[in-house]
Amino acid sequence: VDIVNFDTSLAKALRVSIGTCAILMTIFSFAYIRMYIFIVAAVAVVLHSLYTEANKRVPSPEVDPLMPERRAVS
Repeated sequence: VDIVNFDTSLAKALRVSIGTCAILMTIFSFAYIRMYIFIVAAVAVVLHSLYTEANKRVPSPEVDPLMPERRAVS
């Protein structure tokens, strides 16, 4: 099992399911406390998945700007 792809697909599935539940709870006026919990959880999952996807796309620099004496291992 590819853990990275599984983690990404799991995050996307959670994002869709929690977002759908939050929308349904808003439409049907269920208990507001549960709605806010689902919305906060959905936002957390979305931000986490966006953060991990953004970190995958950024190439590591040859020289760390904060510590120029440490070179990246190639």
